[in-house]
Amino acid sequence: MLTHEAFTVFKEALKVTLSGMAGIFIFMFIFYLAVLTMDRLFPKKIEEDD
Repeated sequence: MLTHEAFTVFKEALKVTLSGMAGIFIFMFIFYLAVLTMDRLFPKKIEEDD
């Protein structure tokens, strides 16, 4: 069984973990949007060899 202090530390650690994971996912989403934007601004030119 966890003591009150141990449970408080566990809750704080959980908050830190969740905020860190949220930050990672927000960064990944922004990076994904940046890649999509760059792809639309600078489309790849397809050359045909005849």
